[in-house]
Amino acid sequence: MRVLQYLIAISIVVLTSTHLEAGLCSAPVEPSCVEMLDSSGTSDTFAFDQCRSELESYQSDLKQYFQCLSDELNEMIKKFNCKVKRDGFCY
Repeated sequence: MRVLQYLIAISIVVLTSTHLEAGLCSAPVEPSCVEMLDSSGTSDTFAFDQCRSELESYQSDLKQYFQCLSDELNEMIKKFNCKVKRDGFCY
C-alpha cells in the first residue's frame, strides 16, 4: 500500500514537471532595456520612461505567471489527494 502511494506521488511530480515544461505557464521574458540604459545618467527621459513602462508590464506578467504556477500546483495536489484517498474517479 505504501509503495503504491509513493509511486503515485512520484508520478505526480513527473507529470507536474512535464506539464509545466509543456508551456502552460510561460515565464515572461525579462526586459532588456535595463541593460541598455546609460548608468551615467545621460540617457534621455524617453528611454527611462519607456523602460519603466516595460518593467511595469514585466511585473504584471510575473504576477500572472506566479498565479498560473500556483493554480497548477493546487490542481496537482487535488489530483494527488484524490488518488491517495481513492475517492472514485480522479480527473
